[in-house]
Amino acid sequence: MNLVKCKLEGMDFWYQSDDKMIGQRIALDKFEKFETALMENQINSESVCVDVGANIGYYTLLLAIKVKRVYAIEPGGESFLILKKNVEVNNLKNVVLLNIGASDKKEKKYLIRDKNNQGNSQISDKFGERILTNALDNILINEQKISLIKIDTQGWEPKVIEGAKKVIKRDAPTIFLEYTPGEYGDNKMINFLKKNYQNIWSINDFAEVPWPIFSGVKVLGKNGYADLFLKNKMELGDYMTMLKNVKYKKFIKGIMNSICQK
Repeated sequence: MNLVKCKLEGMDFWYQSDDKMIGQRIALDKFEKFETALMENQINSESVCVDVGANIGYYTLLLAIKVKRVYAIEPGGESFLILKKNVEVNNLKNVVLLNIGASDKKEKKYLIRDKNNQGNSQISDKFGERILTNALDNILINEQKISLIKIDTQGWEPKVIEGAKKVIKRDAPTIFLEYTPGEYGDNKMINFLKKNYQNIWSINDFAEVPWPIFSGVKVLGKNGYADLFLKNKMELGDYMTMLKNVKYKKFIKGIMNSICQK
């Protein structure tokens, strides 16, 4: 691996030199700025957070310097090595590194890697890099309170949620979820989340346009996925962050589209 280094809030951050989708955007300070600001508004020094699909550690590092503990879960062997390096060079002792995939149970699976996009690896039943999976309910069994869960698993989200139902019902952690419909029961997942969360927002990082979700059927944009923000009790700071620099015509259009889904 040919690694290069940049700075991330004063920390050393390593990434592959040809990583255009994640590493280079982080180096240019152009990676998921809206979602980052919204996430940082949810945490404090006592928070326990879970980064599912941690990749090379962008969110793990940003969370770790502000919270009590972070569980960083990344099944990909190459990505995990960079994640581990980023955690260790910054002496982040409050990060629990797990080289596994989050799913609905403990078993052996495969991981399909995208050579052109390090953030586009997908868990598979049939072929790829051999990995182990486990449920968040098992991984977090000794934690008393989970504050936040970030999930980015390229279509495996329903399996992750299925394996985290006990934690979700018990703690109602704030969730950031990249929702990519697939063959693994996405309608069932959305229905479960709607029963457990009063507020589900679709957040558009590029236009910074949030809108509430009333239905799980038509939440997707042109890219075939949606970034969702789930929280029971919204606070003033949430609305201020969400409405900052909103392009209001797109915001109103999003609201109207969401209402039409009801």
